[in-house]
Amino acid sequence: MYFEHSKRGRRAGRDASPTHGVGAFSAMGVLIAFFLAFSLLVSTSVVRAEETSNSADTVIDDPQSRDATIAEQHADEEIVVTAARRRRLKSDVPVSITVIQGTDLQETAAQSLDDALRIVAGIGLPAQSSIVSHPTSQSISLRGLGATRALVLLDGIPLNDGFGGWVNWSKIPLRSVERVEIVRGGGSSLYGTYAMGGVINIVTRPPERRSALVEASYGSQNTTRVDAYGSERIGDTVVSLQYDYFNTSGYKVVPSESRGSVDGKADSRHHNLTFRGDHAFSENVDLAFSATLFRERRNVGTPLADNRRDAMDFSALLHSKAESGDEIQVSLFGGVQDFDNFNTNVAPDRNSEILALSQKVPSSQVGVSTQWSHGLETWAGNLLAGADFRHIEGKNEETIVNIAGVTPGEIDTRGKQQALGVFFELELHPLPELEVLTSVRFDYWRNFDGEREDQASVRTHFSDKSDFEVSPRLSLRYAVNEILALRGAVYRAFRAPSLNELYRGFFAGNAPFNPNSGLGPEILKVGGELGVDLIQGPMTLRLTGFWNELEDTITFVTTTPFPNLSFRRENVAETRSRGFEVEGELRLFKVLSLMPSYTYLDSTIEKFDPDPSREGNQLPNVPAHTVGFTARYDDPRWFTFSVRGRYLSRRYADDRHTQPLDSHFVMDLTLSRTFLEHWQVYVQASNIFDDTYRASQTGSTGTLGAPVQVWGGVRFEW
Repeated sequence: MYFEHSKRGRRAGRDASPTHGVGAFSAMGVLIAFFLAFSLLVSTSVVRAEETSNSADTVIDDPQSRDATIAEQHADEEIVVTAARRRRLKSDVPVSITVIQGTDLQETAAQSLDDALRIVAGIGLPAQSSIVSHPTSQSISLRGLGATRALVLLDGIPLNDGFGGWVNWSKIPLRSVERVEIVRGGGSSLYGTYAMGGVINIVTRPPERRSALVEASYGSQNTTRVDAYGSERIGDTVVSLQYDYFNTSGYKVVPSESRGSVDGKADSRHHNLTFRGDHAFSENVDLAFSATLFRERRNVGTPLADNRRDAMDFSALLHSKAESGDEIQVSLFGGVQDFDNFNTNVAPDRNSEILALSQKVPSSQVGVSTQWSHGLETWAGNLLAGADFRHIEGKNEETIVNIAGVTPGEIDTRGKQQALGVFFELELHPLPELEVLTSVRFDYWRNFDGEREDQASVRTHFSDKSDFEVSPRLSLRYAVNEILALRGAVYRAFRAPSLNELYRGFFAGNAPFNPNSGLGPEILKVGGELGVDLIQGPMTLRLTGFWNELEDTITFVTTTPFPNLSFRRENVAETRSRGFEVEGELRLFKVLSLMPSYTYLDSTIEKFDPDPSREGNQLPNVPAHTVGFTARYDDPRWFTFSVRGRYLSRRYADDRHTQPLDSHFVMDLTLSRTFLEHWQVYVQASNIFDDTYRASQTGSTGTLGAPVQVWGGVRFEW
């Protein structure tokens, strides 16, 4: 996509040596060749083994069918795959995990997945919805560790932007989500970087024999959504096509008392097209594959503040199961993205605006992962081993237009990052009531080919840098009886700096915020949790206490004092996050369910040598108290009615505690009814009390959360 990209006014000779083309495609070619060769080898060997065997194995067409096989044996229990990188019963796994089913998401007044996840215990999200926020501010935090410190997967493939680590929530086809698995606590022992706070895996609807879904909705702010899905079986192959269209005129994000004539509505629209398939080579070997095209256009509230994203992604997953029960899985993924961003300077009275700079940020990534699982006779155990590799390339093509004190012209920065990880997991049951789950991962990564060319064509080469991390984890679960279970874990985790932090800078007003090619990893040097699970009839209660200590946290440090302010990213802070989470569920009379949650967080800066006055301050955008609840009446003969609420306590938008954000409470409603077996109509409303609250604050200008919104739609599913 962006390999053919060139910037207008590019100096002679620059296009002759593109940053990404040869390197990315050569790396991608090697990985694809390896994947195809391995796929052929595994499928051939297993097929031959089956031809000479008289044993009858379970027919398994795809990963979801394998899940269904276990589910038939435990019809009332949920299956999860994220906590241990393989299928496990949710009730048995010794970690803190929450599962949200796709049917629950349909009964949630949310137009994006981040809005649907806001009431989940331990999850922290920017208070402003991703529908209207800037792409680089879209993130997620687990247990108060801060943005970009949680790994998000889409069908097991990293969704975190390879260049910047932020999460592109719009790429998730909301109406095709089958379930969301949220695993809290350090996950680097299995997943490496970004999994410092935990892992969120979004599992979408698999291809089915023959099915169809069409949904359309319309509502406040001209918000329009159209979703379509269809699947068909052709011999041993099942294919599906999914399309998601979304468009909204948005709302004015700047508070009324601060608005000027340039302040308009923040709008967005996107198209998302995904093709998926699953081919069964035999009863025990199948290959799943997908390809996605994504296009997004949005404006963040002023006439010139546009940004655009175009992306193309692919993935393939080969799974085989031998007669011995051993399982082998190999996956390949990759993608390219163009991100165009326009920064503006707005006058103090907000009645005029000028373009300050434009940025074109093309990036690409390719990765491969393999794992092997083997059952052990000793203590009913299981051994899992695997490895993965990821290659990322990115550029920041910046054109300075009008920034006081900065020479207009073009500045190009580029760099590459490669990461290799090897991981092992051992599951043992020394007692029928006790599970010991231990894992360790070894990660090596390097940043290289970093280069900057300024307005005067002066090139600066950044030194290559590499690092190595070991991430262990030990988890225990003891079933006291059928009602009560105790669990605990201790772990170490890390996050490697992104290409965005290493090589991409930006301006806020006239102040430059500079990257740092010498950044090292952030380290969660010690983390742990203790939990209790209580299940008694229709009631479930989960309580987890946790603590995390981070060092070498990356933050901006002032390098030039006022009035010529400038900032630079540095590994300078030590932070601590501790607290507890409570989740409950109560089902009454088969039609009524209550699901409350509460999170207490004490996330503070423990050490900050450049400015000791920040020590003891709360981390930005981390409330001490978060309360969520869902109450639902569900009777298929009549209707489904849901009430959902969330409360966030007072917090701060900055780590100096100069920009407070007041507490707020928001309530949503959903009403739906099914008729004629395949049809459903619904109406949904968010923020029904039209509470006005500040979602974020930058300098003297704040941004508002969404006002009351109402929309209705119709869904056909067959």
